[in-house]
Amino acid sequence: MELEIKDVKYLRKQLGLTQVELAQKSNVSQSMIAKIESGDIDPAFSKAQLIFKTLETLKSGHEKKAGDIMEKKIITIPLTTAVHTAIKTMRTHSISQIPVTVHDRVIGIVTESGLIDALTKKSEYVDKIMEDVPPSVSEKTSISVVINLLKFYSIVLVIEKGKVKGIITKADVLKIY
Repeated sequence: MELEIKDVKYLRKQLGLTQVELAQKSNVSQSMIAKIESGDIDPAFSKAQLIFKTLETLKSGHEKKAGDIMEKKIITIPLTTAVHTAIKTMRTHSISQIPVTVHDRVIGIVTESGLIDALTKKSEYVDKIMEDVPPSVSEKTSISVVINLLKFYSIVLVIEKGKVKGIITKADVLKIY
């Protein structure tokens, strides 16, 4: 994201900083921050760089991580699950996709769309309708990375030391905003 001077006040408030705190961390005066935010001055490039660098550093440190928003209650189905059982499981838990496992290792995912396909093609088991394994991240991965993955995938797995620790969906991300 490219920062502009007009964004200083918004970003400062988003980070929960006072003008004094931002000024101290940026090595500029509080009055300069106040004047920038009110639009009374256009700071020198070097001062703007100091402020923006401080805001970026603070923002990356405050950004939530995958482990903060992941759903820890993981519901999966084995590869040998019948389509009607997958439908019942998803309905029972009010979920729209479910990972498919073999020996506790995720090997694919079944989605509502895949189940609809199964009904029209008369598939009996999920192995015939499952989609590829969704992407995985660590618990320390920033939310911005997760958001970018969710633009292309319906879920993201959170994996630590080879074991699934959680799942993140678009709904999980939207809960934090």
